[in-house]
Amino acid sequence: MKHINALVAICTIFVVASDVTASTKSGKDAKGPPTNRPTTTGQLPNILIFLVDDLGYNQVGYNAELTGNNEIETPHIDEHANSGIIVNRGYMTPWCAPSRSALQTGRTNSFNQNVSNDVWSFDDSIGFVGGMPPGTVTLAKALKDLSRNRNYGEYKTSYVGKWGIGGTAWANTPMGMGYDEFLGFWGDSLESCDGWDAFTTSPLPREFQPSVLTKAVPGYWQQTNSSVDNVVCPYIREQSDLLTAEEIHIACKSTPKTPPKLIDLDIMEETVRIIVSHDYAARPLYHMHALQLMHLPMQYPNAYDDPDEAGKEKKPATNTDLRLSTRNAMRFVDDVFGNITQAIKDAGQWHNTIILFSSDNGGAVYMNTANNNFPLRGSKFNAFEGGIRVPQFLSGGWIENSLPKGQNFKSNTYVFALDWAPTLLEMAGGPGSKKYLLGDWKGASYGNELWKYIKNSISDPNKPSQLERYVSYSLDLYFQVTKSTTTKMMYTGDSGVSYQIV
Repeated sequence: MKHINALVAICTIFVVASDVTASTKSGKDAKGPPTNRPTTTGQLPNILIFLVDDLGYNQVGYNAELTGNNEIETPHIDEHANSGIIVNRGYMTPWCAPSRSALQTGRTNSFNQNVSNDVWSFDDSIGFVGGMPPGTVTLAKALKDLSRNRNYGEYKTSYVGKWGIGGTAWANTPMGMGYDEFLGFWGDSLESCDGWDAFTTSPLPREFQPSVLTKAVPGYWQQTNSSVDNVVCPYIREQSDLLTAEEIHIACKSTPKTPPKLIDLDIMEETVRIIVSHDYAARPLYHMHALQLMHLPMQYPNAYDDPDEAGKEKKPATNTDLRLSTRNAMRFVDDVFGNITQAIKDAGQWHNTIILFSSDNGGAVYMNTANNNFPLRGSKFNAFEGGIRVPQFLSGGWIENSLPKGQNFKSNTYVFALDWAPTLLEMAGGPGSKKYLLGDWKGASYGNELWKYIKNSISDPNKPSQLERYVSYSLDLYFQVTKSTTTKMMYTGDSGVSYQIV
């Protein structure tokens, strides 16, 4: 992983849009037994969610090779997908924010009407707060409740990278949604190539005013429960007539940072730090790593545009520089994943860790992008398969230890964005654990525990185990899942309803 150490980023705004086709070569990173800090017997599993932004279906090697594409090189991703369970029917929503809210709440985005990509929308006259409603129960909060009720050490919860589902109220920033610490940005993306600095450490009465945080959303932030407050905390405490005690606490623990030259490198280093420094004997870790790539701006270390380690020129992409750069950015993402998984092994926690790898939606195919969803129709922002069916797999030693040895596993169980939080709770705490997230609520707008279905499907991917149900994404998109067929129903304006067997 020598390229990952390069600190110089290539910052490019691309002007050519292209469709891509793809395949791969496999590779491996080190595997081995736990090396230090063994987990206490009976400890709850660690959970890592690795979320790539706008990653196309055909941009991981294990999918690309099925289409004859020899351009994609994701050896670390491929190894862990092939040693875990490939979730071949993993569905997110058509764009970023609704997927991220469903993923963390177990509820369809119809319950989060304020969740759009424009999370900084705010209207004082109607009290509109962009993003998830404050007070929403999230996976982070539910895991804490689960561990407390099972008399284990309470989960430490941390988040780095793109938040994208709040920031105009302190209560719907990550710390307000159950995370103990955070480093990243609250908005849709963060452009660091143009040299724009978010905020300095000088007094910020305007930006920290409790009614409107809109100017803060594009910035780069750190939140931590340290004993040190930020420099404007005395001013914030004067707003006790406008802010609750919780909001004051969060505001005082939130510090604006100057954006780094390369965001995904910075947040990778933060994730590695969290993993290797955590006290696993005291409590388990739940961590979410949300990259900016493959979202624009396309920023990655320029070493990935150099000849490969063997001295040979890398295989050229078959059309434009945009396509080549997109492919090289994905090589960087693969190394980020490899470094993080290696950190888990170095911490002696591989055997007790669950990893969920996913994109937040289908690959974006518009100006300045060259993401690839082939052979699926459509892309980000629409409900065709290319917009919502994503690369997704489960990995980690906890997964490997639950599977027969020496085989590759693929599950064709339908798993939707809102199913993952209940399913991860089920994996951590056993059947029925989704109650910590959803209580007694059930129906088309709520997720389900699907671990036993996923596991039962791997014996014969052609005869998957399905939970029969309706799944509502919104008023104009829902699914009917049966044991034999799954039908997607889309309202298409004047033409009525489109029924598609998927």
